[in-house]
Amino acid sequence: MSPAPESAISDVTTAMALQHWFGLERGSSRVLLALYQQRERALTAADLAKATGCTAHAMRSHHIPQIREAMEMPDSEAVDFEPGGYRLTDTGRAQCLEAIRQMGEELIAAAGEVGR
Repeated sequence: MSPAPESAISDVTTAMALQHWFGLERGSSRVLLALYQQRERALTAADLAKATGCTAHAMRSHHIPQIREAMEMPDSEAVDFEPGGYRLTDTGRAQCLEAIRQMGEELIAAAGEVGR
């Protein structure tokens, strides 16, 4: 069973918001979206590769480091590596939520400007 069209649209807009906000390339924004959507468990590089269409090697050597650099905050990490794989920290999840909220507000404001 495939996801509802609304879910697919939401995934695309969320990935675009994260990509724009954090200055990520498209592949890295898909990885960040997969991490953001996962709340139950950590995802291995192979799980992330399957979910995003990126290779496990690219995940470890490129996308995860790019996400960590883009979301870098003093005294905290955005992405943890556990024995089971990668997971967003509470700080990383909060950063994503704030990015989505801010982008939504910017889009609403821009839509209001166009309507005038």
